[in-house]
Amino acid sequence: MNKMFQWVILLGIAYTIMGCEGTTYPSINMPSKPSNLMATSINQNSVRIKWTPPKSSVIGYTISLLDPMLSVIRTEQIGNDSVYQFNDLNEGIVFTFRVQARSADTVSNPIDIKWAAARRVEGTLYFNESLSCGYNFLNGSTLSIQNASQWDICLVVDSSVNPISYSLSTPRASSFVDNDGTIIRGIQAGISARKTYIFNFVNNPFVYENIDSLSQIFDTSPIGTALNPLENLASDIQEKNKGFILLLKTASRNYVKMFVKAKNESVIQKDNKGVFIQFEASVQSVPDIAFAKRY
Repeated sequence: MNKMFQWVILLGIAYTIMGCEGTTYPSINMPSKPSNLMATSINQNSVRIKWTPPKSSVIGYTISLLDPMLSVIRTEQIGNDSVYQFNDLNEGIVFTFRVQARSADTVSNPIDIKWAAARRVEGTLYFNESLSCGYNFLNGSTLSIQNASQWDICLVVDSSVNPISYSLSTPRASSFVDNDGTIIRGIQAGISARKTYIFNFVNNPFVYENIDSLSQIFDTSPIGTALNPLENLASDIQEKNKGFILLLKTASRNYVKMFVKAKNESVIQKDNKGVFIQFEASVQSVPDIAFAKRY
């Protein structure tokens, strides 16, 4: 091979290398993922989620529903709203809800939360043991002292103090039982009361206060996380001028969010039958589902 031909080959290789080094590719704009993903159960078939948008520019979100085995059930692309409601869910199943931010090029890494839909119940309870002073969440029943063994929660009144003290109580912490948790009044005297636990900040059961709606509260972790389960009273509720929520676990291991409503700046109401409260509760009908599960 003569030198001239060798120089031609070398120049060709150099040109090819220079050409490759000069090739450019379009950059991919991968958005940051959303943060602070939270959920709340709307009813037995619906869960609502919300999140904090990423600081990077996005054109919308990809929303996915995954079954307990993490298989994708359905996916939808939405706009820039940071709230979304999943409907047509099965009660008692812990689904995974996934959110990814979208740019014009691709999607972000996912952020997930596990949650379960829960039924809603409403009721009125009177501070009168011969009326409906107790409630069973799973049955949706208001019950008098004659069915005290079925209570998950009850009302107690202390008229020995001034002003009169009104409280919500777990059955075994109430004045209807003795120190062993045995009912002492009514036709069920001698029967053990049910064990319900209220989740407390140390010993304060008023975890959520100044609440207007049960759907107002979104959570990031299962009920009871970092809280203290106690059989105790939510005392002196006559002092509350706004609604509040108690977090409960019943004897049948059902988890409950109980929202006590306020009207005219008081949770204590009166009619011709007496003094009462009104409430709405989100109830997990399947035992041991604390609305969510940890990863």
